[in-house]
Amino acid sequence: MSVAAAAERYIAFCEGMTPADLSRLEAFCAPDIHFRDPFNEVTGVDAYRRVLAKMFEDVGQPSFQVTGYAVTGQVCYLRWHFTFKRSGGDTLRILGMSEVHFDDGDRVAAHLDYWDAGRVYETVPLLRSLVRLVKRRLSID
Repeated sequence: MSVAAAAERYIAFCEGMTPADLSRLEAFCAPDIHFRDPFNEVTGVDAYRRVLAKMFEDVGQPSFQVTGYAVTGQVCYLRWHFTFKRSGGDTLRILGMSEVHFDDGDRVAAHLDYWDAGRVYETVPLLRSLVRLVKRRLSID
């Protein structure tokens, strides 16, 4: 299988993922996968599974939509939207990118997410004012 085909297969998995699908991570990920996002940095498929399981526990109706991707060598760069319902019922949408490295067996060896964690911090009442203050201080407007 080519890296592009492996990337399309992983994208389809991520876009349709449900809690029940987490038992199939080994079909897509290397045993020693490295995953990093603004809140987590873990190694191993079991640790990655725990991160994803916690996501399903913490937010309502999580959904990933990949809006574009590019493959170069063994790496795929993904542009995506992550949408979920907060505990108050309103919907939050986060834009992000992922750098996904594939091993020689076309499994994900590393999945590195880049997105604005401030969007999540702004939903926490105690942090909302602080985040807005920092943004105002750093903005040119």
